[in-house]
Amino acid sequence: MKAFKGVFPPENHFIGKRFTKAIEGVNISLKNACKGLIRRTTAFSKKLINHWCAVKLVMAAGNLKTSYI
Repeated sequence: MKAFKGVFPPENHFIGKRFTKAIEGVNISLKNACKGLIRRTTAFSKKLINHWCAVKLVMAAGNLKTSYI
């Protein structure tokens, strides 16, 4: 915890569930959109560049959607 406080200035250090809910929502959306990152049996590519491109496409599509947060 001391290292965390040393890296982030106090004005950027938020503790609480208010921000965790939004962050976890983004994480679960990315996880559900990129099934190939979770399970090896679902279109798992052997090339790292294909994974990066899949994540980029999901992020770009997510940025086009309206946010309700």
